[in-house]
Amino acid sequence: MSAYIRRYLLVHGAYLAVVLSLLAWYGLTPGQALARFDGQHYIQIASSGYVHKLTFLPDGKPERMNIAFYPLYPMLMAALHAVTRMPMEICGLVLSLAASLATAVGIGVLLEPLFGRRTAMLTVTIWAVGVEAIVQSMLYAQPLIAAFAVWGAIAVRRRRPLLAAACAIGAGLSHSTGLGMVVVAMAGSALLIREAARKKEWRAALAPAAAFVLAPMGLLGYIAFLALRFHRLDAWFLAESAPGWSSEFDFGKYTLRTLLGQLDTTDWFAANGVPHLVASLWIVPGLGITLWLLRDQGWWPERYRRKLAALRPSPAPSPSPLPSPSQSQSQSPSPSQSQSQSPDALDASALQPSLDASVPQLSPLPDASARSAEALGSAAPPGSAAPFGPGRSSSWLARYHRTPALQPSPSPSQSQSQSPSPSPAASALRPPLDALARSAAPVAPNRSSPSPSSQPLLAADRPPVPWELTVFSLVTFAVILTNSGPWGSKPRFLIPCVALSVAPAIWLRKLDDRPRLQQGIVLAIGLVSALCSAYMDGPSPSAL
Repeated sequence: MSAYIRRYLLVHGAYLAVVLSLLAWYGLTPGQALARFDGQHYIQIASSGYVHKLTFLPDGKPERMNIAFYPLYPMLMAALHAVTRMPMEICGLVLSLAASLATAVGIGVLLEPLFGRRTAMLTVTIWAVGVEAIVQSMLYAQPLIAAFAVWGAIAVRRRRPLLAAACAIGAGLSHSTGLGMVVVAMAGSALLIREAARKKEWRAALAPAAAFVLAPMGLLGYIAFLALRFHRLDAWFLAESAPGWSSEFDFGKYTLRTLLGQLDTTDWFAANGVPHLVASLWIVPGLGITLWLLRDQGWWPERYRRKLAALRPSPAPSPSPLPSPSQSQSQSPSPSQSQSQSPDALDASALQPSLDASVPQLSPLPDASARSAEALGSAAPPGSAAPFGPGRSSSWLARYHRTPALQPSPSPSQSQSQSPSPSPAASALRPPLDALARSAAPVAPNRSSPSPSSQPLLAADRPPVPWELTVFSLVTFAVILTNSGPWGSKPRFLIPCVALSVAPAIWLRKLDDRPRLQQGIVLAIGLVSALCSAYMDGPSPSAL
């Protein structure tokens, strides 16, 4: 796992040096650049706590209050400060760095058994320089949510519902976008409960049931705490609606209006036109990747799935099985026909029984494929198999591995009893015939873990992206796009969506034979991200 830490530190360090250099040209020191915006509120909460009463402007609208920020990140800052006596800013930066490193290691643990080391490394690289990656080193809670999301997904796949619920509680206490981890933990617990109910193992359902109840307690617990403290059920929502934030659930009206303004260019010349355009450069591709994730999971409607299947190339035809002895005998020429044939043909027909006995018989392709997939699924590494439901680990293997298995060859005694005694000429030809049969027989699948270089790349030869990451990204997109908060700050909330980095890594694996082009694409992503981050965190008028 140290390789993932080194890769993240190297790539993100270079990215951070570029962004900080651009911000220094704008007039910001590294300390000012990394502790801006939300970081000031977190420092205030860690130092003095939350406000004790609601305050309003003369027009009746609420003032900006620090109760809009969830408590886990500033609480960890205060705890680290109490232990080390370091400044609050340094404590926050240490927490963000530790959470980012934990996320990088979690990406390797989660993805390497599924897609190989190369794909996991590419995912870490893209995530380290991706959308608003500078926030990974700022006083923000997003790196903490990313760590909870990745390790929560690992806990769900390894059938540890209580650990997944703990990650959901931590994500819910960090930010409202932690709702994605809450949904993932509750869905995983529900699947385990259903499995236990089918098997009537009620004791096995106790831990998932407890995890199902505990998972949303972090997110709902803070809202309930504010409601009791200020005697208003909408205390948190009231703080979010303060001028400048204006964050309210409007079912996507603000998002639709902003995107339409980008299409007809009317929004380009507004006060926040350029920040909106820069944010759209991340949000729109993110939506496209999310649609690809839906297709990768097979969650498209059936009619669209049939259309997509029609566009895929047809698989290569499987080799026809060798004829059985009965078929060979029925197809052999009659005595009258053999008399009219040449002596060479007579010798070949005499050798036919020995040839049939030397060739092993193949089992039917579908049944053999299923048995091969089941065997592969049972030998898969712990993190590679989907955890829920019987047969799920072999479902994708049965889909992507179509290698037929050989039936056990008969013993020598059975072969001698079933086949006639060969002539001396047939005995002389038996070794080359056996070699020919072995070369024509399909190779049994290797049940050991495949090497990273042999990991499948194409959609027809690999498992899908972990559904836990896909669900987290879907819920996070739903939260930020149905909210009317500042458009320029929305890309920062996509940092915990690691699935948005997995998909480009899978696509880039197809360019392994062109490493310079592959490296150039990653470098281009990093440069565009650095320029966007430097603008949004520097001269942008809507950076909050």
